[in-house]
Amino acid sequence: MPVDLFFSYSHKDEELRGQLETHLALLEDQGVIRSWHAGKIEPGVDWEEQIVERLDGAHIVLLLVSSDFLASRYCRDVELKRALERHRSGQARVIPVVLRACDWKRGSFAHLQALPKDGKAVKSWMDRDEAWTDVALGIRAAAESILEARVDAAACEPGGAGEPAPPASRPRPLSVHFFEARPISRARADFVGIVPVHSGCYVSRVADDEFTTLLLMPRSFPYILEPRHTGKSSLLVRSLDRAAGSGARTAHVDLQLMGCTEIDEYESFALSLAHCLSDSLQIPSDVVSESFSERLPTGWRLTNFLDAILRAAPTLVILAFDCVDMLLNLHWGEDFLRLVRAWHNKGATHVSWAKYLNVALVGSSEPHDLIPGTAGSPFNVGQRVELLDFSVKEMGALADAYGLATDEPSLRALKELLGGHPAQTHRLFAHAAASGCRDVRMILPDRVLDVLQGELAHARQMLNGSVELRRFLEQLGDGGAELDGRSATALYRMGVLRREGSWVYWRSRLYRDHLLGRR
Repeated sequence: MPVDLFFSYSHKDEELRGQLETHLALLEDQGVIRSWHAGKIEPGVDWEEQIVERLDGAHIVLLLVSSDFLASRYCRDVELKRALERHRSGQARVIPVVLRACDWKRGSFAHLQALPKDGKAVKSWMDRDEAWTDVALGIRAAAESILEARVDAAACEPGGAGEPAPPASRPRPLSVHFFEARPISRARADFVGIVPVHSGCYVSRVADDEFTTLLLMPRSFPYILEPRHTGKSSLLVRSLDRAAGSGARTAHVDLQLMGCTEIDEYESFALSLAHCLSDSLQIPSDVVSESFSERLPTGWRLTNFLDAILRAAPTLVILAFDCVDMLLNLHWGEDFLRLVRAWHNKGATHVSWAKYLNVALVGSSEPHDLIPGTAGSPFNVGQRVELLDFSVKEMGALADAYGLATDEPSLRALKELLGGHPAQTHRLFAHAAASGCRDVRMILPDRVLDVLQGELAHARQMLNGSVELRRFLEQLGDGGAELDGRSATALYRMGVLRREGSWVYWRSRLYRDHLLGRR
């Protein structure tokens, strides 16, 4: 189902709201969002009741900020108040969109990341379309992250139809997978996100065994830094489940769901993290309060908290931090990464830390983007695990899981077109199975474009909003470039480029031809 989006705005800004709605039309058409605003209230309907109902059902609330919005008692005292309550409880995400210059940074929502970039008002941009594109891309990113965090209840059923769930104490097969090998509806065919551990259909990759082995090794620090939609988080939760089956205590900390970009102070983040770990590891809450002495620096408080955990029960504790890209541009982000490195160093002098604590990091950014230099960097002492795109053999195994007949030439042709992109391959095969196709050879090029048009449109939209990115790809042509500039890094994180050592190349012919306008 699409993400429900609610516009909170002053009617004096109706024209600007309409312009934004136009720029969000592609998201609506692709089924990513479903928007609602007060202008859709039908005659004879209790307008206030309708607004409250829609607001309480929204996943994203857009605050269209202007002096008129701030002056509106209804916007401020009803809609804004309720939206922030739902934001704090994790029921919705509130995104300020600054329409016109005003004194909004003193408001109750000033701590939230605003759009467009740097909170610069839309009307202050020389190119209005560029401003709206920046807003649309931000909303797309928020909506897609919500969609990715959803777990379809049907996909959570253990095994295949009629199969019992495996015993909790027995390690489950390691795998990366997105769908079950059962008939699926079109509504489920676009599901991409963290794959439920108990799913019955999966494709193993070399990285699965490597990552899990490292998680269980003493004083280990594995990390995965790969582009979006390569199956990182799915691998992570499956590896943690396997480690838990081996007796380890595990904590999966999703920094995106934790909302760390909205936490201004390092101290607040540390306390929130301690409570998250306390819940995950089933540690009494008083251990948090006892460890967080006001006399000590923030890093010491978190370290004392972990020390108390390790002393209380001498069993392996694995802390896995997902979506570490959320630390980018936070003034305390580097401090936290240096603290992680300090925890690793502590194992050299403290037996309990060496034997019983392992940390893993997962994200899309390169180490030098997250923390400059090697001094104090956890990546300097960690073991990088590479999660490669699907091979022809793995694509064949996935086709098998969907009941699709294959032959090697057809699979090689798809591999050359998609580059083995895991999410795109899953989505294509899922759509084929859902529409009754039983043979990979029947998947025509036009069908590939139809199924993947949303992702291609998203990539094109990103390029349309940046002259710098367009110029970089034009210069790239059919070749490669060093992964040392802002453009190369951004396109790699998007998943448009693949990395080989310190160089990047096109991830697939599909991306190359469409983004260079070759078809």
